[in-house]
Amino acid sequence: MFDCRRPRSDITSNGKGRVLVVGTTPDYVDLLRRQCPDRCLFLTESRLRRQATEPQPEEEEEVLYRWEKQLSAWEVLRRHRDRHGIRIDGIACFDCESMPLASFLARQFGLPYPSSEAVGRCRNKARMRRCWQVNGTPCPRSLVARRPDEAVRFLHEIGGACVLKPLSGSGSELVFRVDQEADCRQAFEQVTAGLRARRAAPLYRSCKEGRASVLLEEYVEGDEFSCDFLIERRRVRVIRLTGKYRRREGPFGAIEAYELSSDRPDVCRDSRLEPYLLRAASSLGIDRAICMADFVVSGNRPVFLELTPRCGGDCLPSLLKTACDFDVLGLALRFAGESVGNVKVRVAEPVVALRLFANRAGTLLQTDTTALADDPRVLSVVLTRQPGAQLQLPPLDYDSWILGHVIYRPDPLRDVSVQNDELTSLFRMRIAPG
Repeated sequence: MFDCRRPRSDITSNGKGRVLVVGTTPDYVDLLRRQCPDRCLFLTESRLRRQATEPQPEEEEEVLYRWEKQLSAWEVLRRHRDRHGIRIDGIACFDCESMPLASFLARQFGLPYPSSEAVGRCRNKARMRRCWQVNGTPCPRSLVARRPDEAVRFLHEIGGACVLKPLSGSGSELVFRVDQEADCRQAFEQVTAGLRARRAAPLYRSCKEGRASVLLEEYVEGDEFSCDFLIERRRVRVIRLTGKYRRREGPFGAIEAYELSSDRPDVCRDSRLEPYLLRAASSLGIDRAICMADFVVSGNRPVFLELTPRCGGDCLPSLLKTACDFDVLGLALRFAGESVGNVKVRVAEPVVALRLFANRAGTLLQTDTTALADDPRVLSVVLTRQPGAQLQLPPLDYDSWILGHVIYRPDPLRDVSVQNDELTSLFRMRIAPG
């Protein structure tokens, strides 16, 4: 188990040592308060706090700010720090849209965190791919299109399937795979319409290539993986590697499950993967961070899709905690303020995190996990939506339809995809339409 707490000798007359957690959501605030008590100072967007159902932290633990007044957060934090005698030891951020603010505050406090330039490269997929192409990091062929005709021309040039997505954003939101010209035009319009509908959303404000711009990239066939790793002093250490299972229904790229296993392709062995990760991160200007990378194994090499200076979220911390008693969020807090020793997830046998999705839009009336919890394979069930929650389906909303996740140990003699279907069928929900 990784212990996120510091020895009491670290709390000196210079103040109570805290890691500043920038811009995370109230559910993560609540999780971190329980797992790492008295370790964090939270800088939380006031709108999110007003909408939260989780308990509010003590006054000393949290500073509220308004998204449109981020520059004022520096002065508010300084006053709060001085009033409560807090020493800020490090900066951590678990949400992509808050990374620019985290970088700015780290510079003001003189603390380590990726630079604003590095964050900008990670938050703009076109810039990221240009950096990778220059230094030889494998990544899909890509193009920024501002008109449907440009998108169609790229589809014909590559002579195969391509993927359309926003320049910023994350996960499967507004991501489409197309093979035909008509589908390409339609997907282009869907991405641009979705961006117009989200123009006030923080996640999509950082793109400087224009709101109507769409990234097209060659679709790469192969098994997809996600990993967490540390980079420091030109050295990379892989912490976690999981295989991905895509949903067969719904938006392209939506991940149904993650599998943590010691069985992996040769190219994913640490000694082969780490040089690729070092090159991919260094080319973006990241020299010290805990990072997450997504890639596809194509042939004998990883082809990179995403890289960002934060650890994997959603069900992944729960997977690591349940399967290995490994606290990756605590590791991120510890690494924010100091170097850490040898860290590695030890996988005894495969464990899967299976996400639970709503099957229709409407009001969630009831959930029943009795049959799930009684299945001998299941280790834990976590629900993130409670009765009364308003649910929408993609492409209108890519967050509210995720209801929770199941951590289970699969039968080694049977296909994991089949077992995912079996366990999903045991989850009961009642949703009122509308």
